[in-house]
Formats: sequence, C-alpha cells, structure tokens
Amino acid sequence: MPTGRPLDDATIIGGGPGGLYLSILLKRDWPDTDVRVLERNRSDDTYGFGVAFHEQTLRALAEADAPSRAALDEILTPWDDVFFSVRGFEHRVSGHGFAGCSRHRLLEMLQHRAAELGVEIVFESEASADDFGGAALVVAADGANSRTRDAHADHFGPTVVARPNRFVWLGTTRPLDAMSFFFAEVPSGVFVAHAYPHTPELGTWIVEADEETFLASGLDVHDEQATATFLESVFRDQLDDHPLIVNHSHWRQFPAIRCERWVMGNLALLGDAKATVHYSIGSGTRIAMEDAVGLHRALGSAATIADALGRYERERRPVVEELQRVAWGSMRWFETYRRRWAMDPAQFILSGVTRKTNETYGSVGAKSPELVRAATSAMVGSELVAEPGDPVALPIEVGSQHLRTRLVSTGRAGANPEPDDPASEVTELTVIDLGDCRQAAAAGDAFRAAAVASAGESPLGVRVAAGDSAMEVAAACAAAGARFVDVTGGTTSTDAEQRLAADLIRHTLGVPTVVFVDDVDDANTMLATGRADLVMLRSS
Repeated sequence: MPTGRPLDDATIIGGGPGGLYLSILLKRDWPDTDVRVLERNRSDDTYGFGVAFHEQTLRALAEADAPSRAALDEILTPWDDVFFSVRGFEHRVSGHGFAGCSRHRLLEMLQHRAAELGVEIVFESEASADDFGGAALVVAADGANSRTRDAHADHFGPTVVARPNRFVWLGTTRPLDAMSFFFAEVPSGVFVAHAYPHTPELGTWIVEADEETFLASGLDVHDEQATATFLESVFRDQLDDHPLIVNHSHWRQFPAIRCERWVMGNLALLGDAKATVHYSIGSGTRIAMEDAVGLHRALGSAATIADALGRYERERRPVVEELQRVAWGSMRWFETYRRRWAMDPAQFILSGVTRKTNETYGSVGAKSPELVRAATSAMVGSELVAEPGDPVALPIEVGSQHLRTRLVSTGRAGANPEPDDPASEVTELTVIDLGDCRQAAAAGDAFRAAAVASAGESPLGVRVAAGDSAMEVAAACAAAGARFVDVTGGTTSTDAEQRLAADLIRHTLGVPTVVFVDDVDDANTMLATGRADLVMLRSS
C-alpha cells in the first residue's frame, strides 16, 4: 500500500497496455481516487498482432499486480529459443526466456481488470491534456504519434527520426515455437521476417526491408492485400504455404523518439509517447507497462505530485535510455544486414545473435557450440573442424605481412595480454592517425603524403574517426594504399559507433579493420562475427 498522499483524480490519455496498467495500479491502491482512461479507438480495435515479454518483465509484473499477472498466464505462449534461417543454413540458440500473447487478448484482460476495480474507461474519445488542467494528475500514454507531446513540443523537446528501413506488421497461421528471423533473397533484394508465436496457432510476422529492396519490389505502402500476397511468395518456404493475415498492415518507417523532458507540471508522458525502442528487441509493451509500475511507485512514495513525477523521470530515464542503447545496436544491424549478405551463413547468424551486448562468442558457444565452431572455421576458409581454436589466435595476412595472431598494437595505449592468453603474441603495426579529419579528399592526400614520409614501412594503415564520413575517408585512404583501417580515431565516437564503422568498412571496402576490445571473449566476438579482422586489447 503506498505511503504518499492519495490522489483526488487521475486522467490517462491512451488505453493501450501502459495506460490501462497504470489505471489498475492507481485504482487498486487508491480506491477513492477517480481514475479515468480516455481511448480514441473502440474497445475491440487493436493494431498489430502479438506482443512479447521477457521473463524479467513478467517477474516485475507479478510483483506489481499478482491478479493481472495470473490472468496474463492464461494467454501467454512461451518460448526460449532464437532461430535464424539464412540461405538454407539454420541455427537455434536457447536461453532467452520470452513469452508472447495476442495484443487484442492482452487489452481485453487489462480492460476487464481495470473495470473490475472501478476505473472509468471511455472509448472513441479524442482527448487533449489541455482539457484537464484541473486534474490532479494527467498521464499521456497516447503512443509514438502522441498528440499531447507534439502539442507541447517546446517543453518536452522531442526528437523524432524516421529510420531508413521499411517494415510491415502481419500475422500468420503458421505455428511457431521460437523467436525466428527468416531471411529471403529475391531478385529485388533481401527481406527479413521477425516472427514469433503469440498463440499456439498464430504468429506475428514483421517483415523488414531496406529502401532499395522496397522500391525495387514495386510495393505500395497502403495496399495491404497486395503486400500479403507478395510476401507470401517471398517467404513461401518459411511459411510452409500458410497465409499471411493483414490488420492495418501498411509499410512504415520506425520512428526513433527521444524527449528532453518527460514531465510538465502535473502532466507526465508514458511509453512510446516519450521514447521508442526498436521492435527488433521486442520491448515496446514492456517499457510502457514498466513505466506504469515506476510512475505508480513514485506516486506512492512522494509527498507531492511534482516530487513524484520528478522521481518517476529520474528513476525511469536511465533504464529506458539503456534499453534504447541496446536497441540501437540491434536496429543498426538490421538496417545494414545487406552489407553482410555475402558473409558465410554461420558468421552472419552469429553476427545477428550477438547484435545486442548481452550475447558474446563465449555465451553463445556455451549454448550453441556448433554455431561458433562453424563461424570460426569460416574465418580460415576451412570445412567445419572439431576445434578451430580461438578466433583471436588465428593467423592472418595483412598486406605482405603474416601475423600469427589477430592481436595488434597501433601505437595506442593498451593492456598487455597474460602469457597464457590465446593470443599472447602482439604485432606492432604502423598507422597514420588522421584525427578528426572527415573530408575524404583531404584524408586521401594526407595519407599519401604521410606514407611517402614513412619510408615504405609495411603494412601501413590509417586511423580514422567513426561517424557519417568514416566510409568515404576509409575508401580514400584505401585507394591511396592503406592496408588496414583502425576506427578508434577522433575524440567523440562511442565503442558502438566504432564497431559499426569497422563492420561496415570491412564488408563494403574489403579492407581489414581494427577495434579496441575489453578481453579475449570480446575479441573473439568481434572477429568471429566479421565485425573486425584485428583487435587491440584495451587497458583496464
């Protein structure tokens, strides 16, 4: 039972999972509070098909409201595996602990629980936060297209970026037993389906493509049935001749949303209204419902509404921003998978499995040793062997020089490996540091001049700054004779940006790349997934 001052009333704009869940928590603990949910759609309207919950979220929901969690159990379909299918090569990796359910059934369950407690739910209501200036608390849970946020954009400071890929949300009658990523190549390009079960009989089937593939396929943004028919032919083998189901299935671009502020007076943003997380990590509903838990907790432990809303933002913002950081890596991997399409399938799959930071060469190897073995074997171009060894200990040719391991030094401060490390031998490479230079022509000239001055040391590489111009700068230097590209230059790029730059440069230009790593497992991950060819051990 909360200790804070009970609310006189609360108005929640948006009857999705986050808004409904917040109304349940408020009305349960403050039964005398007037709690009202205003939803623009009808009670039985819903978009999309299934939603996914991680087991960690399910535990948090059980603690927050046991009756809702018990009702959720009745509609959940669990899975533990992640499954990849790439050019006939298939692999499963276990240990992921997710469950899915129908979004429609979830809303029904939450609506029932809210009504049971006495929450007033008003459907087909176009609401504005400005209409409720006298309310003790107003919460805008009105989604990524939040009218509340946009009406007060000067205060909330939203940044909304439409990401480049196209995606469409569909369903299927094909039974699924895992979070599945099906890649399908057709003459117009490569499509990927993010598919997972939301009932024992039905699955959610989100299809993604880059803009080039989308346009070359002649798809219409609004023609749902034409989209379904086309994609049924693309994924005929993976669908096993099951149909795709449409429900507002229009091609869209994902809106990446951040807000400088989440709170204005007695008004708070919740869920996608304040921040979105890419669908490839399945956390949109999770964040909305966990936001509700966080806001409820803050209201129950603060003396005033202002204090509670301030606490809500302070405590939830770091959690949400960390999920956005993790999702950024996943989102960028899917936005750039065409660059890696020529990779060995095992390396491609391992790259996909480790696109987030919670999976590494070691953790995947413990659950799916055959996958990491196949990916490591591909590094040396051999058939699958029983013990190919650690990737960091494998030899490589750089220019005319034979390196016995992948561990190098390019004049940057770093740690020395322990004598028993798989790659205890470090090769010193000569690099020309361009600092923050981001002009391709200037970079090429600078590298050429420095190469002449270096008296022909070989192999000679270049250190560049990760960022929007990294590819062009690296290409100019490679054309001028650079044998490898160290992406750790500049002063502002993050580890994630450097690693993505190394990944894309090596696959686009065919030039070996160098990144910093934290330890041997990190090194093996970067190398076996094809994100880099050489690594430097970062000092602790």
